[in-house]
Amino acid sequence: AAHTALHTQLDLKRKELEADHLHQLLELERESDTAHQHEILDVQRGRDTAHQRKLLDLQHQQDAAHQGAVLQHQTEMETRQQAAVAAAEARCINAASARQVEAADSEAAAKQVLEAEL
Repeated sequence: AAHTALHTQLDLKRKELEADHLHQLLELERESDTAHQHEILDVQRGRDTAHQRKLLDLQHQQDAAHQGAVLQHQTEMETRQQAAVAAAEARCINAASARQVEAADSEAAAKQVLEAEL
């Protein structure tokens, strides 16, 4: 009976040590998993940050290109407007000159008619 009790005690002690050992292994594995997850998160954050920087750089480039295109378009429109104003002014000047020529011609014709009648 004492021998059986001793074996039972030894068996219990062995199971207790095994359980303790398993608990320590699980704890080490959890710590290792946690450290690994932190490493993965750090790498992911680094990638995300680099990706965000690239996206911001691209956005800035697109914004600058768009602003350049808008300024070019505005400049072209202003140039066209100035050309249209200049063309309209030239037409007005030409029309006025034509009216002056017509008036001069009419005046000359009227003088000729008067001179012929006199």
